[in-house]
Amino acid sequence: MGFSPTTANCRHCGGNSWQQANNRARCGVCGAVVPRASIELPPTRAQRQEAYQRRNIRRDSDETETEHAKRLGGRKTRGSGCGPFDKADVAFVEELHELKETRAKTIALALADWVKIRTQALARGKVPVMALTFIHGRRRTRLVVMDIDDYQALKEAARATENSR
Repeated sequence: MGFSPTTANCRHCGGNSWQQANNRARCGVCGAVVPRASIELPPTRAQRQEAYQRRNIRRDSDETETEHAKRLGGRKTRGSGCGPFDKADVAFVEELHELKETRAKTIALALADWVKIRTQALARGKVPVMALTFIHGRRRTRLVVMDIDDYQALKEAARATENSR
């Protein structure tokens, strides 16, 4: 990665080789020590990996939303529901889905997340659903979370349809 010469070169010798230590940086050419904040250093390997993971998470999340909408016949909401009108991640005629995904072995599901999607869905006369995705390698395990009353109504509707045949 290149540096801007005005911020990366040593004031004393013009060198641009730096060693980092805490909040200080030492010039690799003349040994001058300066506050780290006074120069622009390249990102560390850990910082580059973290930035790469953030990009991948955003891309994976976008892919998951698109795939979820196509698979179940919904519509991906613009900006993942951050606007004043479209809420949640994927909208259906009768449901509003909020998606969460992780590469970890566990996923955090906070009551506040459920209350938020429930409030948004009920305000639009829809059923709230949370879709959870565990990503492990190329495979994905997909689960849904819904209110027990909504699940019971769904089962009763399925039974009524089955009995009418």
